[in-house]
Amino acid sequence: MSKARELLLLHLSQAEVALDRAKNNSYSDEQKQQYQRKLEALFEAVKADSENRMSSLNDSDIYNGYRNHLNFIFKSLEFLDSSTLNQIPYEIVECLKYAMDDWLQTSDKYIIVTSLVNDFENFSFDPWVAFDYSLYFDIEASYGGLDFPHKLVQINLPQAFSRDYLALVVLYHELGHFIDMRFRLMDGLTSEVVKRVNQNTFNIAELSELKVYLPNLKDYILHPHPPPILSTSTQAFEATMNHFSEYFCDLFAAQYIGDAVNHYITYGTANQNRSSFTHPSTVERVKVVNDFLVGQDNIIVRLIGEAIFKICSTTLQKRYSTVSSNEFYSLVPPQLSSVSELHGVMAKGWHIWLHERDIMSSKLNSGDTTKIYKVLNNLIEKSIANYITSKKWKDACFAKGLGLPDIPEASTQSDIQQLANCLTKQDIVDLLHKKELVIRPLLASDQLGNVGIDFRLGQDFLVSIQGREPFINASKNYWLSGGANRDIFQFFQPTRRQIGETFILHPHQTVLAVSLEYIKVPDDCILLLFMRSSYSRLGITVSTMAQPGYTGCLSLELTNNNNNPVNLAIGARIIQGLFQRVSSSTAYFDSQRKYVCQVRPEPSAVIKDQDLSVLNHLWEASNNRVPSSITP
Repeated sequence: MSKARELLLLHLSQAEVALDRAKNNSYSDEQKQQYQRKLEALFEAVKADSENRMSSLNDSDIYNGYRNHLNFIFKSLEFLDSSTLNQIPYEIVECLKYAMDDWLQTSDKYIIVTSLVNDFENFSFDPWVAFDYSLYFDIEASYGGLDFPHKLVQINLPQAFSRDYLALVVLYHELGHFIDMRFRLMDGLTSEVVKRVNQNTFNIAELSELKVYLPNLKDYILHPHPPPILSTSTQAFEATMNHFSEYFCDLFAAQYIGDAVNHYITYGTANQNRSSFTHPSTVERVKVVNDFLVGQDNIIVRLIGEAIFKICSTTLQKRYSTVSSNEFYSLVPPQLSSVSELHGVMAKGWHIWLHERDIMSSKLNSGDTTKIYKVLNNLIEKSIANYITSKKWKDACFAKGLGLPDIPEASTQSDIQQLANCLTKQDIVDLLHKKELVIRPLLASDQLGNVGIDFRLGQDFLVSIQGREPFINASKNYWLSGGANRDIFQFFQPTRRQIGETFILHPHQTVLAVSLEYIKVPDDCILLLFMRSSYSRLGITVSTMAQPGYTGCLSLELTNNNNNPVNLAIGARIIQGLFQRVSSSTAYFDSQRKYVCQVRPEPSAVIKDQDLSVLNHLWEASNNRVPSSITP
């Protein structure tokens, strides 16, 4: 057997193992699952066809056919594996889907997938699987009409930034590259500009501007002698098309996130006045975006706008709405009412970070910029998630012929009865209207009971795992623990589920979960949480409370005391909350808090308790130990 055939057999085995591993993937939507089934069908077709022809295969059949088809499987799996429910930056991808819908009438034929890479600067769009049409034609012709009705829109992003909504605004720029290539916008525009330069139809002022923004054309414009003819095959043409493409992607992103697109590229550029073969200078990119946003005439904006209208019958326009800062400063996720606000919330996040961070600092009673950064990202993430969840809930209610949530009217009384210890339904409604109590999303009015409110099971969990350490060290005594100082988070495995999916809670297992709702507790109330009776009867318990002024998703420590596993539906009403008045209002952030504005479960931060340091010091002193000799 030839070497090429031996390598083909190896390639087939590798692909089969990769596909078997991928069968365990859980995706956020059915389209990705369907795409994976297509990959499995392609593999079976390649395997069967190659086995039937193995004795007569030549090197060309292998290298120009089967190898390409198997590489296509591997490339697709690379992105699918990073787009599982646990991996994909779900909220930002949903925003990108809305943006793609603005430009494509057939957007449902494309699936946005991500690849999480270790290069912290690698934000990029990979066009291979989306636009290699000859490959799809070859597959269809080779295997009896096997087609891929969906194409993958592949976007790379650094794994370190997969939940960083300040950095992830760059993904709008990368989606712009897909739109550009899909319609060949800047390819056509560059050809048109070259034609006009050769025909000398630009006026002097326009040529002056072009020379600034497109420096690779400098030898062809404003020349004292008749300029040389610019060919579409020259390096100058390619560089100009690259620059137009970057300008377009910046403008594409600016439609959805405003000048937030400028902030990250400015910080990431060492020499902002220098252009390259692939990118114009950062200074000129920023100016193009700013001119677009303020309506200032700019030849690049004008030319790109004309090309877009000619091909796509749409215009460059602001497609986001300004989101108020007020709710951010109340430390609750803004309630978004439209897709345009969905995009605008990230622009608002950048505005707060750059110009109003001191206000966030005062609200948190902390100058810790890392804490502010975490809280800001959590609020952005949860506001997007709430919008998406509420929309899906309303769509499902409509499909089932059910009514939408209708929160009762506020009471006619001016004040809630202060003598009442346990808040009634009307008390809760009044607090909701006054926004002294915030619960988002509140999907159905039947969550409000006569003397409390039901909370739903959220999507995220921390499941305890056994590691190499003998135990979780909940003290600062590193002598008796044998040096077991592994971070508590390392004893837990994060996992995520879809709304409506289920999570199996095994016998005698405890998992950390969160409520679907993000809540702000009134400053004069304490929130006590209990399992709803229907779930208590299954042996499930929860032990938690929320202090006056607490903001964030509710932390749920769920334990199954039953001898049987219990299947819990994500989004089900499993917790009931009881609000009780306290004797006086308290300011939650007057003291430093360990759990601030959480939107996903966080492990115990017991190790931060100051009294543990005191206790450890007492033990060291009484046992003649040298303090801090092995303490990390």
